[in-house]
Amino acid sequence: MYQVVKRLLQSGIGTVKKNELMSSVIAGAGRPVFHQERCDGCGECASACPTDAISLEETGKNSKCLTIFYAACISCGECVTVCKDSAFHMSRELSAPSASLRELQEEFVVMTKEPILEV
Repeated sequence: MYQVVKRLLQSGIGTVKKNELMSSVIAGAGRPVFHQERCDGCGECASACPTDAISLEETGKNSKCLTIFYAACISCGECVTVCKDSAFHMSRELSAPSASLRELQEEFVVMTKEPILEV
């Protein structure tokens, strides 16, 4: 859905084919699910996220902390698209927003393949 809206904004007011819009809405349904064991800590997902719902911070010599803030997530799927390690997939679950911060934010420790160099 993000790509459809982006194209509309770039080209001005226009029309979108009904089947294209519906496939975008269906593809973007749900929320991203992160597979910690697949991640190499490259940070492409955080760079690609249009709402900064994903952040990645160094926590040690060979580790980083990936945080997903679901309240900011628009379910665009950009994290899924850019991840070369397939560490994300979009769920099909549509859940109501929660008032619990624990359910709106998840943190994961990611082990990097190479030590993080200090500059």
